[in-house]
Amino acid sequence: LPGWVWDAQEAKFAEGLEKLRVFADENGHAQVPLDCVTDDGFKLGNWVGNQRSGRRRGQLGADRAAQLEKVPGWMWDARR
Repeated sequence: LPGWVWDAQEAKFAEGLEKLRVFADENGHAQVPLDCVTDDGFKLGNWVGNQRSGRRRGQLGADRAAQLEKVPGWMWDARR
């Protein structure tokens, strides 16, 4: 079936990570505004905020954290 995935959470993370990479490539940084929505309707700002919140709560796996840290300009504390 088109669009079928076995692990929806993993697929959503992969989608968000790819959109974050595109954002960083286009903007020269990874400081996504909270209200950022991609042209296809993906709420990238919310997704980024959720990744940061998940890490603070200890709910973001080390593998996902490492993938985010590879994005040029990624910062865990957006307030800097």
